[in-house]
Amino acid sequence: MSVQFVQPSFLWFLAFLAVPVIIHLFNFRRFRKILFTNVRFLKELKEETQSQSKLKHLLVLFSRLLAIAFIVLAFAQPFIPKNKDQMTSGQNVVSVYVDNSFSMNLQGDDGTLLDEAKNKTRSIISTFPSSTKFQLLTNDFRGEQQRVLSKEEALELTDKIKISSSSRNAKDVFIRQNDFFKQDHSENHSAFWVSDFQKNYFGQPFTDKDSTLQLNLVSLSTSSPSNIYVDSCWLNTPVVQMNVPAELSIKVVNDSKEAAEVPVKFYLNKTQKAVATVKVNAESEATTTLNFTVSQPGWQQAMISIDDNPVTFDDSYYLTFRIAAKISVYHIGSSKNVYVSKLFENNDMINYAFAMQSAVDFSQLRQSNTVVLTDLKDLSSGMSEELSQFVKQGGTLMIFPDSVVNPGGYAALSQQLNLQDYLSINGNEEKVGKLDFENSLFKNMFEKIDENMNLPSVKLHYDLNNRLQSGSIKLMQLQSGAAFLNLYHVGLGKVYQFTSPAQFTSGAFVAHALFAPVLFKIALQSIPSVQPTFIAGKNDAYKLNISNTGDAVFHLVNNDLKTDIIPDVKSSAGETVVNFNNIADAGIYKLLMRDSTVAEIAINYDRAESAMKFCDDNDLMGIYTPTAFKSVELLKDKTSVFEKKLNERNRGIPLWKYCVIAGLLFLLAETLLLKYYKV
Repeated sequence: MSVQFVQPSFLWFLAFLAVPVIIHLFNFRRFRKILFTNVRFLKELKEETQSQSKLKHLLVLFSRLLAIAFIVLAFAQPFIPKNKDQMTSGQNVVSVYVDNSFSMNLQGDDGTLLDEAKNKTRSIISTFPSSTKFQLLTNDFRGEQQRVLSKEEALELTDKIKISSSSRNAKDVFIRQNDFFKQDHSENHSAFWVSDFQKNYFGQPFTDKDSTLQLNLVSLSTSSPSNIYVDSCWLNTPVVQMNVPAELSIKVVNDSKEAAEVPVKFYLNKTQKAVATVKVNAESEATTTLNFTVSQPGWQQAMISIDDNPVTFDDSYYLTFRIAAKISVYHIGSSKNVYVSKLFENNDMINYAFAMQSAVDFSQLRQSNTVVLTDLKDLSSGMSEELSQFVKQGGTLMIFPDSVVNPGGYAALSQQLNLQDYLSINGNEEKVGKLDFENSLFKNMFEKIDENMNLPSVKLHYDLNNRLQSGSIKLMQLQSGAAFLNLYHVGLGKVYQFTSPAQFTSGAFVAHALFAPVLFKIALQSIPSVQPTFIAGKNDAYKLNISNTGDAVFHLVNNDLKTDIIPDVKSSAGETVVNFNNIADAGIYKLLMRDSTVAEIAINYDRAESAMKFCDDNDLMGIYTPTAFKSVELLKDKTSVFEKKLNERNRGIPLWKYCVIAGLLFLLAETLLLKYYKV
């Protein structure tokens, strides 16, 4: 069993042992000579006292030497290490990760798991010398958590840790800690993970390795509570229309071992609209639907809510959608196409405008929702560029070619949007043979789907060049298999490409019952009312079709939470990107620019935290194997004995107290020898 020292540099002070030896060897006292007539008796007495004096001096010398030696050893802090990987000397660098996710709000042995984690973090910090360099890391991953902390700073920041909506997996934590360790070249690197170790985040295979790292898993145990939560909800149509019944689907997950009936409440603009009861089997999920109608245009705020304890952060789910008062349709043609113009210009929901090809207002084009091209023989490069940018930024483009298209007339646009280009005209008359009923364009358009449905005939259509990887979807297909209507998703927008002109001489489609609903549905879907939902704590971004914001300052406002945040905004290439990385609380936020509402954003908590399944000891030691690190240790002691055992593990069996006691005893022995040992 070897003895090691925390501060071996103090052993140099053992050189002071030479001082009492020198004093003992060189006794500089001067003696006075006295003459006696008869010294025989004195000679016998001198021999006896000189022997006793030498013994006393030796005992005093040994007492002094041992007292000095043990006092020096006490300062060097000797200990007996408990394992071969025990840190001995040099600079200690310690990174402590404290899991502060929602599951840490559960009750443990000593209050909430977060309170227990903070207590153990204080114990970890306290067991290291004051010269130790610390990192204190939480799920927030703030920039300040990457800097070096002193012992006092680490203890102070531990007290400020609060529950966060963010969650991190093992790989994220390891990368952050490894970056911190790279700042220091010491070999004494220790990482502590203080967590309940949910399987979603720490139960996955871990391939990273570090042979210099001592990994310590501080596991906080809790009973796995039953949890029922709203996993997600969605509208069953991409466009919600005013005064038209809409349907909302809701998925509820039961993570407990017993079946449950869950009342689900639906709120629209903070007013309760419907209630449904969902029966969910044990460890299963169920989906229900609710019907509602919106009577006014504009932004709509929806919330789904259930009541479930003790885990409550996932009992609500938010979403937003928008109903446009009017849809802006910009019609461009060589002349005013009567079929298109009659369909759109007399509709109360459509803001319709027509322009000749030679007099296009590009500013109006950019502000439109749908652009319709009819009877154009070709497109200029400037027009192609404007249309390409319009589509990529979220616009919808409909193309009806002219009956005589110039060779390569649409080539520039086709290349920029990766469309199939028009080739030669085909004069074989045939009927439309197939519709893609799975596409949202045709959903809910027919009361009943009839296989013998009377579809329009086509006299003239263009063959396409079948460009590879064009991503085209055949929404309407001729009996020969050729395309009549292709759909392309390009950037944020869509392109609907017809292969036949919008003229009765080219086919019966313009006079068919399908013509009006197809074109109207395309225009209606050009304003997708359903907005994406975002996850709190994630680095998500929202794109706006705003190219010039000037010096405008954006605000994200939630009056219920009394929150006003200035987000990070970047504008480029005709769009504005708003980042949500600094939003931590779920809810519905208004995005304001110059005090006007640009959008309403739904923020929800991450549902991955809702699965209350935790790693056991075998899971942890199976994933984080000692072969991947210098050592891996699982610490599960209660807080009352945690610090004591951690001290023993970090510093072994300390011997400095015994050295102090021994030093004092030998000083006492010296005092007693000098006082009571008479020569």
